[in-house]
Amino acid sequence: MPDPTLSEAIQEAYAHTPTDAIILHTLELRHPDFRDDAGNPTAIRVVRDQVDLTARLEADAPLNAGQMVTFIAMGFELDSPGDRGHPGQRQPRDRAASGCGR
Repeated sequence: MPDPTLSEAIQEAYAHTPTDAIILHTLELRHPDFRDDAGNPTAIRVVRDQVDLTARLEADAPLNAGQMVTFIAMGFELDSPGDRGHPGQRQPRDRAASGCGR
C-alpha cells in the first residue's frame, strides 16, 4: 500500500525546492545476496543522470549510514506505485548490469 507520509514528504520537498534547482533521482537496491569482496552487505546505487554522483547518505540509512557513497549514472524511469501498492516499474536504459554479479 502506498505510504501517504512519504507522499506528503515528497510533495513538501518539491514545494520548497527553488525553481532553478536540479532534482537528481536516486535508487538504492538491497538484497541479502548483495555482498562486497569482503563478504559485507552492500547495495547497488544508481542516479538518473549522465554522470556518477558522490553523496552523503542519511544518518539512519540501513547501509553506510552517514558515509559518502557513489551512485552510478544510469537512465531509468520509475512509475508511481499503483492502487494495489506494488513497487514502481523499472525500465533501465543503459549500464543496467553495472555492478551486478560481482
